[in-house]
Amino acid sequence: MSDQLINHIKTLIPLCDIKKEKNLKDLFKNILLGKMPADKTLYHSAEKNAFTYYLLSGQLTLIDANGNKSILQAENSSCRFPVGYDQSNKYTVQTDTAINYLKINSQTLDVLLTWDQSTTPLIRRPVREQSEENEVNWMSKILELELFQRIPPANIQAMFLRFESVELAKDEVVIEQDSEAAYYYVIKSGKAAVYRSNADDRSSASKITELSPGDAFGEDGLVADSPRNASVIMLEDGELARLSKSDFIQLLKEPVMKSISYQEAQDMLKDGAKYIDVRTSNEHQHNQLQNSLNIPLNSIREQLENLDNNHAYIVFCDTGSRSSAACFILNEYGFIAYLLENGLNQVPSDAIFHPKQN
Repeated sequence: MSDQLINHIKTLIPLCDIKKEKNLKDLFKNILLGKMPADKTLYHSAEKNAFTYYLLSGQLTLIDANGNKSILQAENSSCRFPVGYDQSNKYTVQTDTAINYLKINSQTLDVLLTWDQSTTPLIRRPVREQSEENEVNWMSKILELELFQRIPPANIQAMFLRFESVELAKDEVVIEQDSEAAYYYVIKSGKAAVYRSNADDRSSASKITELSPGDAFGEDGLVADSPRNASVIMLEDGELARLSKSDFIQLLKEPVMKSISYQEAQDMLKDGAKYIDVRTSNEHQHNQLQNSLNIPLNSIREQLENLDNNHAYIVFCDTGSRSSAACFILNEYGFIAYLLENGLNQVPSDAIFHPKQN
């Protein structure tokens, strides 16, 4: 792959929003380059299409469900977006000339975008009085989290029964940055610290915060199904309670994450609910649901103070991957949030709004 092509790929939307070096490497590993002669069908609207395509050279004709045709030329600025992005795979796409294209599995792309934007803090700590002693009842403290006000009592009981206790020594690593997310943790005794680095060398890592008994951490990676975004290391000998990924999803994630259809969302809007688009600003500016708020996943926690908890929110992205992580975070902080099932992929084409591009 030439430097010129690499630089061009970095201008494509939303590929240009992938910034982390590791995720960029994974992106380029998953990109496939292809050629196709004239008078062929790139893909048909009736087929299940798992890929996102970009036109690199040549000309295409896009045919919608009503038979209307539009021309796409590689020189057009709209080619920064995926082919047929305004209606996803609802077009039949034919080649007018020989073309060069690149494609990437749509689900893989959405996972990479989710990983890249999952930079929010690793922990969610309960509110404590300043005068409180360090030695606390960890069970009582974790139940102070707003998240547990949404969980059925039977699930909470099952959670405590399924917690596994782990004893760890000072300087022992609990979570390693970029590792697979496997557990949700609560500190029962001892202290730990959260570190984040841009390299594997721990000496370059910076401390984000310290954790004490009753602090819970590790949920972000489980919800987004993404690698850990920081490391956690014990500052002293201690004991942790951990919950497996499958138990976390069954007992904590599923009761909180409520998916709704597009029609159900439309009914909720009439009662005052609002849409939140957690895609990047580039994606939002190209196509969106009308009157939706754009709060990218990587800034969702920083924007919480701008949201009104008197409103219900319906969270969406393209497929539901990024929006599931954002929806859990909103519910974790006490908001009423619903996940738009399958994201924009399941929204009727005529309901997708295309603001004028600058």
